[in-house]
Amino acid sequence: MEGLRIGIIGAGRLASSRLYPCLHTLPITLAAVCDLDRGKAEHNARRFGGGAAYTDYEQMLAREPLDAVLVCVGPEGHARLAMAVMEAGLPVYTEKPPALDAAAARKMWRVSRRTGKLCMRLRQDSVSAMLTSAFLVS
Repeated sequence: MEGLRIGIIGAGRLASSRLYPCLHTLPITLAAVCDLDRGKAEHNARRFGGGAAYTDYEQMLAREPLDAVLVCVGPEGHARLAMAVMEAGLPVYTEKPPALDAAAARKMWRVSRRTGKLCMRLRQDSVSAMLTSAFLVS
């Protein structure tokens, strides 16, 4: 499928049962999956549309020609990973909460303003509408 080339950081149970399954309904390509567990990354890359599997998000960001990244890890990783994605020049979508505290949320906002890259919190029940909107805007 043509469209936005998406990378996803996180291949855990919740993302694998709620997020990945809806990707086929959108005008996107799952270009890369990253998870600390290589087996999970490889499984989701195969099961949900091909793409490369990574255990290091920095390598994924450096090697893959992505249009956007979804961060689907535990809340403690949202802010750090979202800022790294924006610093790499890509818009990013995180699950809730986007940050663990107001200070981290302010840092995310500052990185978004400085880089000009969108950082959006997503609700898993609205990911399809969110990605469709991102596709229409791009």
